Amino acid sequence: MCKLKKGTSSGEFSNLFAFVKPDKSLVVVVHNETGTDKLLQIKLSKRSIRPLLKAHTFNTFLIR
Repeated sequence: MCKLKKGTSSGEFSNLFAFVKPDKSLVVVVHNETGTDKLLQIKLSKRSIRPLLKAHTFNTFLIR
């Protein structure tokens, strides 16, 4: 069973869903519904990733 964590997001990505798995890893699902590629930044404590989301895609990230 996975636990949904409440949080905040900012920027252009309103289609974002995140939850913490029992092993404490974070799953983030983001939908880029725009017609252009978009750069996203996900910050978690001192760690950060900056993936490029292609236009009209769903993207899933597993952060351990």
